[in-house]
Amino acid sequence: MAHVLIVDDEVPIRRTLKEILEFEKFKVDEAADCYRHYPFSR
Repeated sequence: MAHVLIVDDEVPIRRTLKEILEFEKFKVDEAADCYRHYPFSR
């Protein structure tokens, strides 16, 4: 299973992308900006 990190400051965009990707069987994490999810991206 592929893992995707969505980083966007707009909640509706993150929500929509997450819904689409999860439907396609991706594991999805999301963050409002790169600083909030920095440990994951290393």
